[in-house]
Amino acid sequence: MDVDDLPEAERLWWVFATSTALARLRRDPTWSYDPAFHLLAHDASGGVRLRMQRIHHGRCVLWGTWPDASPSPLWTGVPGWATSDAVHDWLQRDGASFLAWEHRGEWDTATPEVDLAVPLAPLLDAQVPEALLTAAREGRVAPDDLAGLAGFSDPGGTEADLGEAAAVLSAARDDAPALQGTVRRLLATEIRTQMIAAVERDRVLPQRPVPLVRWARIATPPPDFQYAVHQQDGRLVPALGNSPLAEQHRITLGNLLSRLHREEASAEGGSWLFARVRFDGVNVHFDRAFDSRPQWYEDEGPSLDTLWAEMAGRAPDWRPPWARLLPRS
Repeated sequence: MDVDDLPEAERLWWVFATSTALARLRRDPTWSYDPAFHLLAHDASGGVRLRMQRIHHGRCVLWGTWPDASPSPLWTGVPGWATSDAVHDWLQRDGASFLAWEHRGEWDTATPEVDLAVPLAPLLDAQVPEALLTAAREGRVAPDDLAGLAGFSDPGGTEADLGEAAAVLSAARDDAPALQGTVRRLLATEIRTQMIAAVERDRVLPQRPVPLVRWARIATPPPDFQYAVHQQDGRLVPALGNSPLAEQHRITLGNLLSRLHREEASAEGGSWLFARVRFDGVNVHFDRAFDSRPQWYEDEGPSLDTLWAEMAGRAPDWRPPWARLLPRS
């Protein structure tokens, strides 16, 4: 089975959740749900291990392994939002034989060569009544309703088991939190590394903008003067190591850089992320970086949220390769 042939993620999620709830009635420990991580798990007796996690903004990740498969750490091609703490921990500890994710009705995978009919058989072959699936999705499953919705007169288990089973279905309706901290920090490090190695695309802008030349003539900064900024939440933030400058000249330079930031932006290519003004005692120089993190910028730089907003506003073919790793908050 190809990834494009998978049922919609919402249906697969509820097949997994209802199978887990019914397993509670049978006191079958091979099915479980961790509400803290919005993570469904199944460890079948035959060695198949499945995990499905609901991610923020209605997204899902599905992964696992099975006997005779070749698990490996699968990072290549996986979008940043799909690498939750649970996915990261699994891949680092066990590796995975397959990994797929779904967003806006479309599945994609890091393992296109895998026949998903094998590892997903416990879900694809699950016999879950449509009435129970529908009620679970709509939040209409009370403990006393489980037996009738499941289609059997004696569900087995105690009253407490019925309560736990219904609680699984209730918790499975909750939306997931935003991207978790561990993976967010890992992503920030990886994105920074890729930004440093990225190549700038030429936007045919002047090396010495006339307004900056005029400013340097009036302000007369000292030789070896440097002043750098980065984009953050729609404004420009000065670097901590900038050369000292009188307050009046610092304000006028800040206003000038903000103006250049707006004027040099384009609807397709976006706006620069970093900029630096240099004065050698004779000439003023202006360095910009739209697509990369320059070696001369040593401060923290834009947040992941700022980078995401900037890349989301650009035309797709003007986004550098590292942009695909950015998580949406």
